[in-house]
Amino acid sequence: GRIAIWKRGIVWMLKRPWGYGLENFPVYFGWLNGPERAAHNSLIQYGVELGVLGLAAYLLICGTLVKSMLAIRHNALHAGANGQYTLVLTGHMLAMLAASFTTGFFLSHAYYPMTYMAIGICSAIVLGATDAPKLAPAAPPAVTGPAGRRQRQLKAFQSA
Repeated sequence: GRIAIWKRGIVWMLKRPWGYGLENFPVYFGWLNGPERAAHNSLIQYGVELGVLGLAAYLLICGTLVKSMLAIRHNALHAGANGQYTLVLTGHMLAMLAASFTTGFFLSHAYYPMTYMAIGICSAIVLGATDAPKLAPAAPPAVTGPAGRRQRQLKAFQSA
């Protein structure tokens, strides 16, 4: 059943790492094995259809969201009563991400609106969180050579 389909999907993913295109897992399965079948695993479906980079991007997005949501939840936990709503919201959204990922492992609901709704809401929480860990601004790259000398002269002239 599913394990045989998953094995084929992994082989196809490795055989063509750039993917077969959106919604093409059942089509390709039908060409090689008879009647069209679903992947029965979102990770296999993403990997076969979007390629290894598409699968890596999906996993990176999910991992980053979970890590950020845990950091926000940790900060809200230490904020006491001020962070109670954030604590509850992040807890529910982490549960929704876990449920989506778990059910996606046994069912093929890649591209399903509920998957993207969970990712979207978590992204909105991470982007809008006031108690998220602050990142230090990146330093501007150093410019060397004649262009760098001109920039330093211009900066000195403007400050004078």
